[in-house]
Amino acid sequence: MMNKECIILLVWLFSLPILWKIKHWFSKNIETQARFFIAYTITTIIVLLFWIGKTFISDTDFLLNLTTEIIGIGITVFLIDRVYQYVNTKNEQLYRKLALRTCRMPIYTYCAFWLGMLESDTGKISIDLTKYKSLEDLFLSDEFRNKVNSFDFNKYIAIDTTYAQYYEKKMNEVKDRFQSVLAKYASKLSRKDLLLLEHFGGRAYFYTVFVVMKFISEAKFTSQFGNESAKEIKPFNNNFRNISKENFHKHFHKLIELINEYNGSVENDYEKWTIENINKLQTIESANNNSATEW
Repeated sequence: MMNKECIILLVWLFSLPILWKIKHWFSKNIETQARFFIAYTITTIIVLLFWIGKTFISDTDFLLNLTTEIIGIGITVFLIDRVYQYVNTKNEQLYRKLALRTCRMPIYTYCAFWLGMLESDTGKISIDLTKYKSLEDLFLSDEFRNKVNSFDFNKYIAIDTTYAQYYEKKMNEVKDRFQSVLAKYASKLSRKDLLLLEHFGGRAYFYTVFVVMKFISEAKFTSQFGNESAKEIKPFNNNFRNISKENFHKHFHKLIELINEYNGSVENDYEKWTIENINKLQTIESANNNSATEW
């Protein structure tokens, strides 16, 4: 019949594979799982050596040396892990900052396209941006949504190019720029950052809306009255009107979230994307007057 010490040893041996199987319960991070398992193993070995070591090892000096050796290994592993974790964390923070800073111009370009929909035929923005305290206030305002919904994407930006064709092309370019950031830094980013960049790198349904409007813009529509010859017409083209207010705001909540993440990665105020900074870069005149403009 087994004594108490043998039962304790068997329980400990069985606990190792069980803990290995359920380690994901404690953390989703693989490194944290491994760190927890190693810490448990070394700590319990030391406890067992002090508690029941004499039952299996009669040589007191050998037991003492073994215990000291394992404690030394545990301390060494702990110190190496601390150094590795510190260096790894610093590297991850650096790569994250680099990735977010690379998003500077894609974010600006994306915002500028939406602000472009607010421009009147005179080339001036048709709403007063100064009355909004932040980009969040602007993009989530009813006025902004109403202006977007009233924009006719079948208007011509050039002789043979409609706004629908122009915006679909430009949005694809922005999407590709976000994808290039993902391709370069994906392994160094957090899940939250990845989801945000993936959203603007092509997952957002808004990109599909631009594709649909481009298709409608290139379709041929004609109108005929009585015996008159058929005339080609360009009907009002705007599918954003079919998007609910809630879903419209969901997209811009993500945009604000990405802007906030970017702003948190830069030190200087002039590098941050705020409604004041973006508005200053809308015209050459305002850029000329802005000392922080990088020429």
